[in-house]
Amino acid sequence: MDLYISEFLFDSGATWARIVSAFAKFPGYAAIAVGIGLLIYGFIKKRDGDVANGAYLISGVCLTALIVLILKESTARMRFADLPSPEAYYRNMAFGMGGDSFPSGHTAMAACGFLFAPLLSAGKKRATLNAVLCVWVTATALARITLGAHYFTDTAAAIIIALLIKLILGYFILNKGYLKSVEKCKSIFKKRRRPA
Repeated sequence: MDLYISEFLFDSGATWARIVSAFAKFPGYAAIAVGIGLLIYGFIKKRDGDVANGAYLISGVCLTALIVLILKESTARMRFADLPSPEAYYRNMAFGMGGDSFPSGHTAMAACGFLFAPLLSAGKKRATLNAVLCVWVTATALARITLGAHYFTDTAAAIIIALLIKLILGYFILNKGYLKSVEKCKSIFKKRRRPA
């Protein structure tokens, strides 16, 4: 499927894809900038909510980038544009051939825009943001496939990674899941302790 989609969409000279790719990482950079601003503001004004929001945004982008880099190094998947022939892809799915295709960093950084959603109250603002981001992330994924920089599965994996990190960090940082986990461990420990 990957090879078929790439062969169908590939156009290394596509201007629209180059433009989209140039701005693809903006949501990730915006999340870092807003996160730093909230962190500083929260510390100065002693507002725990802003500190938590800032830490959530910064850690979300940094963790996404770190996981993407580790996967790129460990999988060494060759980009479609660098394949010597389609047969090279079929031999071992282009993994371990010395590339950095899997997963897509541009798509992951675009999907980091979803980190902003929990900071907005549920309703039209959040729905609008999510709709805009869905279009942005889809355009980024298509642009990266069109340029031959990534396969479909590279972009899909990047989106999944970013969304999983958003969910996990949202639970632990924004919903104070770390406190809930500590309290749960304490209660389990208390139940196991026997009175003297």
